[in-house]
Amino acid sequence: MEKLIPFSIAIVLVHVVLSMFFSQTYQNIEAVVIDDNAKDEQSRAATAEIMQKYKDDPRVKFILNPKQYGGAISRNAGIEAADGE
Repeated sequence: MEKLIPFSIAIVLVHVVLSMFFSQTYQNIEAVVIDDNAKDEQSRAATAEIMQKYKDDPRVKFILNPKQYGGAISRNAGIEAADGE
């Protein structure tokens, strides 16, 4: 099972969502986090800090869009990156 998590300014919630996601008893899961390239430096720094905690977890994939594409394109990128069924 995989979950796609696109965001642009809700990075604070991503850590909460991932923590809850991985505390489940079912462990055959994958999370694809897509950053739709927040425009402010503080959001980019927060993204880097939070995603650093998951860099060695093979269940987490992180995509940083080079510019803001919006939800549809971000979700499509996440679907393509997902390994699950």
